[in-house]
Amino acid sequence: MSANENRLTSLLGEAVKNSWGDLPQPIQERLFEAALLSAGGNHGSHTDELRHELAQLLHDRHPRTADA
Repeated sequence: MSANENRLTSLLGEAVKNSWGDLPQPIQERLFEAALLSAGGNHGSHTDELRHELAQLLHDRHPRTADA
């Protein structure tokens, strides 16, 4: 991946993260699973750890759960 593509992907990821709470749940689920697949998501302990880390990041950004 080129440096420019990395930068654009990072910008898109930030936009999704910042908009997470406004997205419908089915879209959240699709993006979450797509992120795991992009990371090589075969169901091993690495994927389970990544799933937990990603869920925690998004939980902290979601308006209904950030203050919980």
